[in-house]
Amino acid sequence: MMAPGDNEAMLLEQGGLRRRLQVVTIAAACWTELGISVAGTESASRTVCCDMGVSWVSWLETLMVAEKAQASSTAAIEALNQQARPWTNVTQQPIHAHTATAVVASELRKMTAFIRQEALEKAREIHLKADEEFAIEKSQLVRQETQSIDAQYEKKFKQASMSQQITKSTLSNKTRLRLLSARQELLDDLFEQANNKLADSAKDQAKYQDILKNLILEGLYALNESKISVRCRSKDDHVVRKAADAAQAEYKEKMNGRETDIKIDDKNKLPEETSGGVTIVNSTGRIDINNTFEERLRLLQSEALPSVRATLFGENKNRKFKD
Repeated sequence: MMAPGDNEAMLLEQGGLRRRLQVVTIAAACWTELGISVAGTESASRTVCCDMGVSWVSWLETLMVAEKAQASSTAAIEALNQQARPWTNVTQQPIHAHTATAVVASELRKMTAFIRQEALEKAREIHLKADEEFAIEKSQLVRQETQSIDAQYEKKFKQASMSQQITKSTLSNKTRLRLLSARQELLDDLFEQANNKLADSAKDQAKYQDILKNLILEGLYALNESKISVRCRSKDDHVVRKAADAAQAEYKEKMNGRETDIKIDDKNKLPEETSGGVTIVNSTGRIDINNTFEERLRLLQSEALPSVRATLFGENKNRKFKD
């Protein structure tokens, strides 16, 4: 028969055993609820322990003890209840299986809520990080596309501006060429009309004689010789003789009495189809001055053309130099 002190020590030891069995039972149930077994892969076990901050060796030892204790937890609790019944002075109530199950369920709910909360926070963190990365990537893409669009727009703007300048220059050149062509046609028509009217100058004998005198006098000043010959049309011999005499007298007067001999060349006549005028030849026959109407009009068309253009169309503002 045991002494009362021994009975109290036994009861205390049994109570501690009950608490340890409860803890082991709860741990085993928690691991089972989480789907973790000793037979699980080492890598998965290590990952879970790392996430929970638990040593893998300690976890393995605890899990093995929990699996062994889970099988005998109910029998051990019943045995303790049987041993505790004879002692009526013990106030501690016997441990029942449904009480342990309720405690396990409560702990499981707490752990499940904790795991769910951790999962929600982790998901929220992942979501925020994903949103941040998405915003950064979106900003980079928008900036790249904006730069690309700006570059394309600038390129198209330059091409359009260049095309516009080319078109404007082409139209300006075409307009200028059309204007120049119209002016040239007008000048050609003007000189053509003047050429057609050259023959009319010889109809008025007095006026024609004065023109011939000036043409011969110009040749005398240019050659400055004592003897010259004049070539003309056959039908103009009489008029040319009078004009030569008048030119000879004026030349003598203006050259301080210097005389010159003017001879009509009867061998070399000007063609009858010419409009009029004369050709002055020096004494050797090597130098001649063509003062026919056609030649004078040609000189006017080539040398006096700028003056004619200025008279007809006005001064050219872009022209810096003049002949």
